[in-house]
Amino acid sequence: SWWRVSKETGAFPAEAISPVLRRLLRSARSDIFECYSPRAKAMISARSVSSRTSLPSRIIFPGAVYHITSRGNNKNDIFRDNEDREAFLEILHRVNTRYNWLCHAYCLMDNHYHFLLETPRANLSKAMRQINGTYTQWFNRKHERVGHLFQGRYKAILVAKETHLQVLCRYIALNPVKAGMVKDPARYS
Repeated sequence: SWWRVSKETGAFPAEAISPVLRRLLRSARSDIFECYSPRAKAMISARSVSSRTSLPSRIIFPGAVYHITSRGNNKNDIFRDNEDREAFLEILHRVNTRYNWLCHAYCLMDNHYHFLLETPRANLSKAMRQINGTYTQWFNRKHERVGHLFQGRYKAILVAKETHLQVLCRYIALNPVKAGMVKDPARYS
């Protein structure tokens, strides 16, 4: 539920969300689209859900900060060894450089990843398509497989930078600890 996620990440409780954003969240599938930032109020009225798809439009604007997650199809592993992780980080580095992103934090778990990033230009969709698409092609070639690697669309949660950046950095860094993989986040590599 939205409140469970917001308690973990320190996001605004439901009653603190603007009426415009509340209306948008009710009309959209909330398991796919969430937004924490009051700064997004001005952007919401310009965005609409396409009549040809059930997926809502993303709120994208210059200077936005997002918590990005993507999970393996059927919760399968997307990183089988350190070579996979290194290849993914190389792709992430190239995309960060090409699209001028600021990556504040990341965590690569076995079956999903987390990024906390800032987009000085409004280019989230193009860059994420490049990350997930390029990595899927690389992974499929290496492991001699075909088909989807990731389960559905990546999740992009708009974050209030001034109030939630530090909380989300901590949440992402502690993800391996919470999963029981390590006791100290510094030991996770």
